[in-house]
Amino acid sequence: MTMTEGTLSLDDITNTAREFGYTYSDLEVTRGALSGPVFEGRIGFLTLPVGIGLCASDLRTLRRCVHEGQVDPSLSVAIGINGAPVECLFGSNHRLNLSAGGAALVAAADNERLASEVPAAGRNRGMLLRVRSEDLADETVADLVDKATRKTSVKPIAAPGRAAWLANELLDPSLTGGIARLMIESASLEILAVALAQDGAMHSTDLNPTDHRKLKRVQDALHAHPDHDFSLSELARVAGMSLASLKDKFPRAFGLPVFVYLRDLRLNRARMLLEQGGWSVAEAAYHSGYRHQSNFATAYRRKFGVAPSVHGRNGRHRA
Repeated sequence: MTMTEGTLSLDDITNTAREFGYTYSDLEVTRGALSGPVFEGRIGFLTLPVGIGLCASDLRTLRRCVHEGQVDPSLSVAIGINGAPVECLFGSNHRLNLSAGGAALVAAADNERLASEVPAAGRNRGMLLRVRSEDLADETVADLVDKATRKTSVKPIAAPGRAAWLANELLDPSLTGGIARLMIESASLEILAVALAQDGAMHSTDLNPTDHRKLKRVQDALHAHPDHDFSLSELARVAGMSLASLKDKFPRAFGLPVFVYLRDLRLNRARMLLEQGGWSVAEAAYHSGYRHQSNFATAYRRKFGVAPSVHGRNGRHRA
């Protein structure tokens, strides 16, 4: 992986962004010239043979930075590993809000505007996975990406389970060798598959716009409060539809039954708390909505193949 490390100027970030299909058109930095250090940390870019681009970063902002630019037509999976929330304006009327442990599927059907403000003293660790249908060798996958990018959109999704692991691997300066590359390629394809599976456009061609809006309210509630003890009746009230309609239509919109979606959201949050927050297993379980640690451990092992202690305070983050 091509890695830039240390103090970084806007020129450093601009060059990396250009590789990733983003071109700055307007920049503003407080305190000092544009050429001075603006960020400190690491950022890297990698293009895989299958046609997937990856960008991993662990950056602390030294000076407030406001930027605006253009994103090429593409599909991206944006993932917040830890740090302060990130907010961007995207396209003509979309907003990307990304918090630690969160993820979003961002589709640019055309050249789209992207604008954001990064405050001073904030630190963010995250990853961006980007694909274009014309770069993908697999025609079936290319068709899925083409379908997902026919309309510009920003959709929150449950963070894919291996996202934090992949970000750690990409930011590891000792990353070398064919085996490491195969593991990275495998994890990247898995993350793309999970993100596409959650894309409502892939499942809900027969749902009308009103149903989409109602189900989006449920999805937003799950992402806002994954530790809440939701009932199906409560979520049906949020959606403004019957229990039967919610059970039938949520999987068609987001690829998973509502409580399977919530379970994955909780477990991904727990893994992030264990790996990045240094929390104990009991703490991660409680703050992810599990009141019984034994139930949490069973669900965690089924999803990730290891006990939560492997990723916890006294374990290693790599399974």
